[in-house]
Amino acid sequence: MNKKMTRRALLRIGGCAGISVAGGGIAAGIIGTQTDLFDRLRGKTDMPLLGKSAAWTYNDQVLTLNLDLIPELAERDSALRLEANTLPEPLLIVHTADTYHVFLNRCSHADRRVDLKDGELKCTCISASTFDLTGKHKSGPAETDLTTYTVEQNGSQLVVTLG
Repeated sequence: MNKKMTRRALLRIGGCAGISVAGGGIAAGIIGTQTDLFDRLRGKTDMPLLGKSAAWTYNDQVLTLNLDLIPELAERDSALRLEANTLPEPLLIVHTADTYHVFLNRCSHADRRVDLKDGELKCTCISASTFDLTGKHKSGPAETDLTTYTVEQNGSQLVVTLG
């Protein structure tokens, strides 16, 4: 059968195919957005947790981190969470191009964790307040900067004063 297809029929078939492809892309975008939305509602964090208790000590409001035992922080623009019953509060340790920073890992607006994403610190809540790498507020509903702690580097040791 050698039927000729009319221009109108060809456009109709092509249009339906295009809508199907676009619809699939939109559906994938909606699913991705919903996942992100649900993650934000739950305050889900993407930051890895420092699990090696031998890599740090905490005494008299002073946290000491042994960087030789924490290769995850060797790369610049890396970050780890530190959460333990022996610490007064959850912490976020960030290695930037020029130094290390330690923050209270709690957004000043929503009291949720903060993640390092795309060169910024972002709250894991719906509002997604953002802060620069020194903890200064950039955007979103947070009205104050992140709580930062004094950090001194002595060779491969980071000494953080939490009090």
